[in-house]
Amino acid sequence: MRRFLIKIQYLGKNYKGFQLQKNTLEATIQGEIEKALKQVFKEDIKIFASGRLDGGANAEALTAHFDSDNKIATYKVAGAINHFLPSDISIIDAKEVETNFHARYNVKQKTYRYNMYVSRYSLPLIDDRAMQILNEPDISLMQQASKFFIGKHDFSSFMNKGSSIKTTVREVKTLEIIKHNNMITVSICGSGFLYNMVRIIVGTLLDAGYKKIEPIQVKDILVGKNRALAGKMVEAKGLTLLSVEY
Repeated sequence: MRRFLIKIQYLGKNYKGFQLQKNTLEATIQGEIEKALKQVFKEDIKIFASGRLDGGANAEALTAHFDSDNKIATYKVAGAINHFLPSDISIIDAKEVETNFHARYNVKQKTYRYNMYVSRYSLPLIDDRAMQILNEPDISLMQQASKFFIGKHDFSSFMNKGSSIKTTVREVKTLEIIKHNNMITVSICGSGFLYNMVRIIVGTLLDAGYKKIEPIQVKDILVGKNRALAGKMVEAKGLTLLSVEY
């Protein structure tokens, strides 16, 4: 048995997230890739991803593994799968790994980016991958608030219901907020993330930027372990998984 690790890039607006959905005909990234794998390998193959992304979110390099006895040359794998994929999903790398490697359980850290743009009007050329906001927040206040997320914390306040996990403790290693012209980018790197965690963190940072909360209140929100204390969850389309490291 051979195990392959693939990197997947996709635009998420046309999909109900990554994970295969039961009792629905809506398309998912996993579903599209598994259909393509069946065309290439002539067998039913299940892929195991480094994590699931929300419906509408995007990925520059989501990783997943799958197994097959097929003797196809490794360098041909990505191109063969892409031949059967829609244009908004692409396998950008494929390699063979040890059979005990796991795309999810071997992850050391992930990096996400959240894009926003300040405009009175929708900007079609960037709107697929960024959330529109009408008023510019105070970036310095957002940056002050961001410092309280760094480190290992219980992020219960920044998780929506919908996943079964053993612990809500996660480590945020870096959190950077940059403004360039009318674009605001939040980049966050951590050991792992809870369900909707990044989108809720961004919503809370915006609350600080709009002076709805003081930056230091982030400490109280973390200690409170109550979802109702944190900010609103921002739109999925602004979220992109940048990288997964092993």
